[in-house]
Amino acid sequence: MWRALMPASSRSRLGAMRPKLMDSHSALGTIASYAANRISFHLDLRGPSLVVESACSSSLVALHQACESLHRGRVEMAVAGGASLLLAPAEFVSTAHARMLSRRGRCQTFSAAADGYVRGEGGGLVVLKRLADAQRDGDRIHAHRYQQRRSHTWHLGTDARAQQTLLEQVYRRAGVDPSDLLYVEAHGTGTPVGDPIECRALGMTLGSARGAGDALPIGSVKTNVGHLEGAAGIAGLLKAILVLRHGVIPASLHGTPLNEAIDFAALGLDPVSALRPVQVGARSTVGVNSFGAGGSNAHVVLAPPPPGAGAGAPEGHGIVPVVVSARTRDALVEAVARMGRRLDGLDEADFSDLAATSALRRDRHARCAVVLANTARQAADRLRALARYSPDVRAGAGARTVERGKVAFAFSGNGAQWAGMGADLLERDPVFTAAVARVDALLTPRLGWSVERDRGRPSPGALPRRRSRSRCCSPCRWPRCRCWPSGGSGRRRWWGTASGKSLRPGPQGRSIWRRHVT
Repeated sequence: MWRALMPASSRSRLGAMRPKLMDSHSALGTIASYAANRISFHLDLRGPSLVVESACSSSLVALHQACESLHRGRVEMAVAGGASLLLAPAEFVSTAHARMLSRRGRCQTFSAAADGYVRGEGGGLVVLKRLADAQRDGDRIHAHRYQQRRSHTWHLGTDARAQQTLLEQVYRRAGVDPSDLLYVEAHGTGTPVGDPIECRALGMTLGSARGAGDALPIGSVKTNVGHLEGAAGIAGLLKAILVLRHGVIPASLHGTPLNEAIDFAALGLDPVSALRPVQVGARSTVGVNSFGAGGSNAHVVLAPPPPGAGAGAPEGHGIVPVVVSARTRDALVEAVARMGRRLDGLDEADFSDLAATSALRRDRHARCAVVLANTARQAADRLRALARYSPDVRAGAGARTVERGKVAFAFSGNGAQWAGMGADLLERDPVFTAAVARVDALLTPRLGWSVERDRGRPSPGALPRRRSRSRCCSPCRWPRCRCWPSGGSGRRRWWGTASGKSLRPGPQGRSIWRRHVT
């Protein structure tokens, strides 16, 4: 877990100024490294867990460190990113005195009116794996890293030569032709000093290497969300990934009139001021700049995933629950409608992930709606139908969520069986399959009929005679109970009627078992 956090200790500095605000949690809550450590603990991530600090390039440097560990075989998977929260006034005061902040409250990158940056809050994370491993595991691949590099030269501000050297090294080692660049996400803070220096480095290294009439599109996400400081690099990276995915470059705002101190035409650069479609091909690449105020700079080159890579969730996930919950009646109705809209536009490959998250990862509130579906479209239709016809959803009725309850099993007698009963579980659940084999070995000599022998889906005529049908429910009942402990359900209770009582533990259950299977 590599994570950038900035400002890392705002609360601790605030506490130092006002000691009465400090309590027993102050140290644990403000130590920078704990931000990454807590995430690692919560997600049960094992391995390196640290916070990287290199000012505004922190999150892209964290990405670099994570990729290096993957490359050297130290880890199999990594999570890297950054977050920035504006918790105290100290940074506002100091940056204002340094005349770094915009008086207009707008980040006007590449503009003649640029007068500083605007601080923003936000964050982002990416999951990283070696390409071959991600392809082997069937992971959805959003982008492929061609090359990245970081450099350092001590200088409070920007250094054109250092930036140019970094870019030359990255593109030479990656073997990427500048003419294949679709777009470069600039650091682009919107300062009258920084923008011209960065554009000069981009133009001399990349823009001038392209043909006439093929200016390099550039932009900055800081014009849209502000400068996320320690998380600025990951914000630019996510924008670059979206450019590759959708084939569209978002507009950078507030950029006109252009800064006359930057000769964009001579440098071969083209600021993107309006939404611009681009053609993404196999050789297309996107670059991302991220600079630290102290001189620690980073650049990454991304390419689209290989054709056919990253199929996403495996097919045949079966029927899964989609859970929606809320605290109030009106909130539940709104949440159901919102989930329906989300499912309407969802790629089927992402459906099982969304369903699993809704059931296992979301907070469960008092009012809840659940539908079962095997496709996103089916789930959306059933949620809308539930909201339309169910009094529970319309009225917002619901029961209190039971976080640590006991599981109860109810088993019916004869008449509930059907042809092919349990066949899906035999194909998908190894615990169920093993339990069926155990029961089958006990029952086959007595029943003269074997589940193992007829594992294929039988025809309706293949059901046993009525006299034996009640006996044939047992190969599905007891193994299904065995599946629940493997899922962590805890203690169980049984209830049954007629032959269903055979599953009851204790002497009575054993006597019923003997009567029904012998």
